[in-house]
Parts: sequence; C-alpha cells; structure tokens
Amino acid sequence: MKVMLLMWSHGRYEGGGADDYAAWSAFENDAQEAGVFVDSGMFEPEQARIVGTELDAAAEDAPEQPIVADGMVAAGYYLLDCASLDEAEAWARRAPLHGRVELRPLVAF
Repeated sequence: MKVMLLMWSHGRYEGGGADDYAAWSAFENDAQEAGVFVDSGMFEPEQARIVGTELDAAAEDAPEQPIVADGMVAAGYYLLDCASLDEAEAWARRAPLHGRVELRPLVAF
C-alpha cells in the first residue's frame, strides 16, 4: 500500500546543517534499501498558496496562505510503498523530524 508521510514541523528548530543532511540522507537510503521508497520532497514555504476550484462555491472565502495546524507547517513528504499502515508508521517514527508525521494511505484503484 502506498502511504504519504506528511511532515509537519513546529518551526522552532534552526537546524539544516551537515548533521541534519546526514540524518535525512540515512533515513532515505534506509527506505530505498528496504524497497519502500517511492518519492520525497520538501515544500517551499514562500511559494505555498491555497486556491479554490471553479466548482467550490466557498472559494471566495478560502484563505490564500497555507493552513497552519497547532503552530505547525507542512514541511515536506515521503511517499512509501509499505506492506501495511503499521509498517508505514514504523518508518514515520524513524524520521529525523522536529515535529510530527501525518500518515495518509492512498486509495488503490
């Protein structure tokens, strides 16, 4: 099953140096070696926006800035192909993130 790991950061951490890079590289390499890695990415916060669709009657009331939940912002994602949601949760717990990880299983068509 494919599961999106949505990374939520509280933004209080000022990292980004060599240690962070090494930790994220190790996490991604481990996922690749385990055969569960599909894709990953980091969100560009300055370019984020919310738009309403033509079919959304409430689009005029939609906020233009991304939603912040409990002071946390969506920082990035991993897309993994795991045998179960429990396996995806185990990977999420290993993420070297100062924040939380939201797991979103994708519907298989």
